[in-house]
Amino acid sequence: MTHIAYHVTTDLTPAQHIAAATAASKQDDAVLAVFRHENRPMTALDAHACCVAAGHRWPEGSTRRAVTNLYKAGQLVKLGTVEGRYPGAPHHLYALPAGQGELFVGRVA
Repeated sequence: MTHIAYHVTTDLTPAQHIAAATAASKQDDAVLAVFRHENRPMTALDAHACCVAAGHRWPEGSTRRAVTNLYKAGQLVKLGTVEGRYPGAPHHLYALPAGQGELFVGRVA
């Protein structure tokens, strides 16, 4: 399944749109690499913390977008919710589909 990595919400020139879509696609790849490396269920905020620890510097919202894109593309599955940063605000828990994590243990993209 193909997904759109960047969601146009402002007026961009074609060149700006291509640059934004390329950057968003790279973020999707980096977030998926985090899930493969960690090989554990995580919220989007957990994934963002791992991305920051790996030296990536983009907003939490970009990681959330990447996780949503990966979920919609079938590369992640939802496992339920956990309590989030604020009491009463649940966060979805995501993981690689069953059997996928074992393929990537020890590899970092």
